[in-house]
Amino acid sequence: MIRRGEFDRVLLRPRSAFFQILAADFQLRRIGRISQGLLALGLGFAWAAPEWTLAKSLYLPAMLACGAVIYISFLVLGATLCFWTVESVEVIN
Repeated sequence: MIRRGEFDRVLLRPRSAFFQILAADFQLRRIGRISQGLLALGLGFAWAAPEWTLAKSLYLPAMLACGAVIYISFLVLGATLCFWTVESVEVIN
């Protein structure tokens, strides 16, 4: 968006720029990636058969949320590099 000169349009709208950029790049194939990850997590639980306690049950959603935050922070880091570089996609990869 920065190279094409379309980022100014985002800054003029009343919503936050972060929310607009995240919503603009929504793709249905990412739902397949999420379901593949959930399938792998379910198979791991089925094959490992952990002994579930209350602490482990509370730790699992926290672990998933923290992993999502770390992943999104890498995407935000890559987006901020766009202001200084021309092709920042390879830096994040």
